Amino acid sequence: MPYLSLYESLKSNQFVEQLDQTPAQQYWFKAIATLGQFLAESNLPKLDPKLGNSGIFLTNSPQVLVNNFYGDLGVQVWVFIASQTSLFPTTFPSFSAIDIVNLDQANFDKKEWFLIFINSQFSTLFISSEYKFLFSLHPEPVSHALWELKHHISNQHQLEIFNQKLQSLPLVVPTYKIMSKFALALLTQSFPQELPIPELKEVETIKAIAHEVKTPLTTIRTLVKSILRRQDVTPQIRHRLEKIDFECQDQIERFNLIFEIVKLDQQSVPTELTNLEEILQNSLELWQKQSQRRQLSLTIDMPRFTPLVMSNSQLLNQLLNSLVDRVIRSLPSDSHINIGINIVGKYVKVQFKSQTNLMEHTLTHKSVGQWLMLQPETGSLSLSLMISKVLFELIGGKLTIKTHPTVASYDGEILNIFLPIKE
Repeated sequence: MPYLSLYESLKSNQFVEQLDQTPAQQYWFKAIATLGQFLAESNLPKLDPKLGNSGIFLTNSPQVLVNNFYGDLGVQVWVFIASQTSLFPTTFPSFSAIDIVNLDQANFDKKEWFLIFINSQFSTLFISSEYKFLFSLHPEPVSHALWELKHHISNQHQLEIFNQKLQSLPLVVPTYKIMSKFALALLTQSFPQELPIPELKEVETIKAIAHEVKTPLTTIRTLVKSILRRQDVTPQIRHRLEKIDFECQDQIERFNLIFEIVKLDQQSVPTELTNLEEILQNSLELWQKQSQRRQLSLTIDMPRFTPLVMSNSQLLNQLLNSLVDRVIRSLPSDSHINIGINIVGKYVKVQFKSQTNLMEHTLTHKSVGQWLMLQPETGSLSLSLMISKVLFELIGGKLTIKTHPTVASYDGEILNIFLPIKE
C-alpha cells in the first residue's frame, strides 16, 4: 500500500494555499477554530445523516472533534487511524454515524494531520505537516485528497459506503459569499497560542559568529572612512571605497539584528503606539539603494492615511529591514518589488510582492538550523522566516508566508504582515 501523505501529493496544486507555521501548529488549530466559528454563523441546515445528504468529516486526528465544534449538523464522521483505538480521548463524543478506517501503521505519517469537511454548499481541506500548513476551498484538491484516501480503505464494505456517501455530496465551487465569510473568519479568529523563541543550542554559536563577522567589518569601515577623508582620492577610487563602506555597513546591520534577536526574551518586548508610515518613509531611501545595487526597482503603495499600530517600533523597523533584505537578495536583476499597504479589518497589512522574468534563475534559500537561512549562490545569511514569524508575534503582529508558485515570482512566497490598529 502506498505511503499516505496528503501534503506531499497536494503541495504543488495550484488551488491550495500554503503557510509556514511553528512546531506549535498554530495555523492548524486556528483553522479548526475558524471552521467551527464559520459553521456556527453560517446557519447551515441541520440534516439527518440517515438520509444520505448531510455533511461529512474526514480526519486522522480524533482530538479535533472532541469539542463538537461543528455543532448539530448531523454530519457523518470518518476517522483514519493507525489501528490503535487508544488514540481516541476519553471525552470523545458519540456519533450517530461514524466509521473508523484502520491504516497500516508503516504507511502512516504520524506528523501529518488532515481534516476534510464536505456538504452540499462547500468543501474545505486542512493539512498540517510539521512546519507547513495547507488549505483549500476548491473541489480539485479536495477530490484528489479523497482519491488518495480511497486507496487506504481496505474493507470493501466500507469502501462502498464511502463511495455512496461521496456520490450524494458532489463537490462544488463555493459561492463568493461563502469564500469571503470564511476568509474573514480566518483573519479575525484569535486563537491563543504561545510562541516563545526556541531555546536552541545554536544560540551561542550564532552570537559568536555575529561577533566575529562584525569586528573585522567595523575595522574595515574605520580604515575606509580614514582614506575617504584624504583630498588626493580620485573620484573612481572614492566611488569604490563608498561601495565597500556600504557593503560593510549592510552586513554589520544584518548581524546586529541577528545578534540582538537571539538575546530576546518574550517578557522583555514592550509594545507601544507605532507610526508605521514614518518607519516606511524613513526606510524607503535605504531599501531603494539596496535594490539599485542589485539592478532591482522597489516601490511602496501608501494609502492616504495609515493609522497608528500597536507594536515595538525599533524591532519592527529591524524586522522590516530584514525581510526587505531577504526579498532583494532572492531576486534576479531587472525584477521589481512592490510593498503594498492596506487596511484589513482591525489590521494594517503590509504585503511584499515581486515581478520578475520567470525565465531567469531565481536564488534559493536553505535552512541552517532553525534560526538562519543560507543562500548558497551568494553565501549570504538571513533570519529564517520561522523565527521572523515568532518575532512578529512578540511585537503584536502576524507574518504569513503564502507559497503559491503560480502567483509568486521568487521561491513561491508572498509575505504578508498584519499589525493591529490602535483601537
